[in-house]
Amino acid sequence: MFSWIKRRRRQRILAEPFPERWLAYLRANVVQYRLLSRPEQAKLRERVQVFVAEKTWIGCAGLTVDDEMKVTIAVQACLLVLGIEYEYHYDQILSVLVYPDTYFHPRKMEDGLDRDARAVYGESWHRGPIVLSWKNTRRIPDEVGGNLVFHEFAHHLDDLDGGMDGTPPLERGQHQRWDRVVDDEYHRLVRASRQGQATLLNHYGASNRAEFFAVATECFFERPVALRELHAELYAILRDFYRQDPAQWAWNTIEGREEEDHTESEESHRPSRPDLVHVGPAEGRRPRRGDADAFFSEGIWLMSEQRFAEAVSAFDKAIELAPDDAEAVTQRASAHLRAGDIKRAIEDATAAIELDVDDAAAWRVRAEGYLGLAQYDRALVDCERALKLDDRNGQAYRLRGLARAGLGELHRAVRDYGTAIHFNADMAETLRARADVWERLGQPDKAQADRAKAQRLDKGHMDR
Repeated sequence: MFSWIKRRRRQRILAEPFPERWLAYLRANVVQYRLLSRPEQAKLRERVQVFVAEKTWIGCAGLTVDDEMKVTIAVQACLLVLGIEYEYHYDQILSVLVYPDTYFHPRKMEDGLDRDARAVYGESWHRGPIVLSWKNTRRIPDEVGGNLVFHEFAHHLDDLDGGMDGTPPLERGQHQRWDRVVDDEYHRLVRASRQGQATLLNHYGASNRAEFFAVATECFFERPVALRELHAELYAILRDFYRQDPAQWAWNTIEGREEEDHTESEESHRPSRPDLVHVGPAEGRRPRRGDADAFFSEGIWLMSEQRFAEAVSAFDKAIELAPDDAEAVTQRASAHLRAGDIKRAIEDATAAIELDVDDAAAWRVRAEGYLGLAQYDRALVDCERALKLDDRNGQAYRLRGLARAGLGELHRAVRDYGTAIHFNADMAETLRARADVWERLGQPDKAQADRAKAQRLDKGHMDR
């Protein structure tokens, strides 16, 4: 009876024309919509109509949720499930809560008191609701290929089989391959995160397998070409799960395709394959963002190979084509830093901050540069700014610990190192740094224990 009523209600929803102003929101706010075929766009619009109508939209902290917010969130959520054979409208999610900006949760302490509120971008609760920061629905600061809506709705999909564990509901026969690929890629990201290496997948995915799946989903829909080139097996299992192949979309165009144009055949609108190749702007042609992304992806790969000078050159080309790309400037700063050119690293990090003051990675890179020059006071200021933007980043706590140790604030440095270890930041290096502080505090037993743990971690990395 309930299913019949629901079908009738959805039929009434879809009998209404898709509002013209909603089309403007789709095209302006979600680039993936413009890259779909006309039938896919039509299918997605229907999903959006149902999603917007069926969910209860709640504005928090005084926010009024308008149609632009609803449509922008709905189209991104529905894009994730566009490829499944049956119509799924996130039926378990009854409401979507939207904050105007980052919101805060008190952290529950063992003594039962709430203190030390932490900044939150969004949440996915078991069986709903979804909670989002409107300011960050199209880009999370310090996120390569970041998308808050993709992230939180990926958590929901992960939870459909009864557990948010990084393994969404899979078809029979898929589990063995999924477990093998995710295990390999997850540990690869954990090692890179601990060693401070630049990666295509955001280091937040190293927190646990649930976060890894959400971060991988973001990258799959935001930077699919780079993901396919650098993590081919991971891309393949996500392609099979989502039943979509976004690397084949026409990312090297900025116009995409529009549903009103029926003058050309469907075949003429098939997306070209934007492979990761050396491409530059042709004579008289406007540089395309896809070209910059190709060089950006090459730079990320070169960083992972520790070929830092070559990475700088790749990022040079990306920035030449897209000079306002703060992420590329930040990555070039990191490459300069790894290559030993601290001055240029600081210059690039400063430029990235000017482009995007909310780029937490740029603040961290500049802090690390200042540490290399023993300018601990400046490093501390930058670490504080980075942690205001992202209070769960272990690297920022480790760097702040180094700055505080350099300033002689030894007990506060120990606390920062402990927090950094909690968030898996360069575990062995952090333990050694804390051991040095323990020595300075006259506690050799604790110093010896930390060094022993660091040695065991180093051996474990070598054995993997």
